[in-house]
Amino acid sequence: MAMVTGSAFIGISTAFNAITLHGACTAIFVMVAAVVTYPLASLPKIESLKVLGWIALVSIVSAVMIVVISVAVGDRPALAPQDGPFTPEIKAFGDPTFAQAMNAVANLLLAFAGTPAYLPVACEMKKPSDFRKAVVFSRASSSHSFFFLEMPPLRALLTPLPPQRPS
Repeated sequence: MAMVTGSAFIGISTAFNAITLHGACTAIFVMVAAVVTYPLASLPKIESLKVLGWIALVSIVSAVMIVVISVAVGDRPALAPQDGPFTPEIKAFGDPTFAQAMNAVANLLLAFAGTPAYLPVACEMKKPSDFRKAVVFSRASSSHSFFFLEMPPLRALLTPLPPQRPS
């Protein structure tokens, strides 16, 4: 849970830095994130989070779909050479350093680190015996969604653009 919370705080502080273009210390933005999320994190029952969960789901799916659609319909990148055929240089397996490889592994582990957050849900379920089925369904559907939402942008990036006619 600490990894998920820490990741959220860093993500929020990075977003604040990017949006405000302010030179404030990242630690200040992490503190702001903690203060803002504290009232939401201290709700006594998970039932209170139902509306926030649906809002979060809609916003995340919307953001992912915006990226998927924009990459799929995007044209030649602005920084790419404008003359002649353009083939993006994308490698499935690069030559990372040990630190870069471990960072990638940590990011994958962090993506699935939210599973311990399900444990308080079991306490509030009408039939706690269904907890295992709920977790398996949730993890399987989220993994399935991640996989199939990543395929269109990767296909679009790996498919060479047709040659441009000079105008």
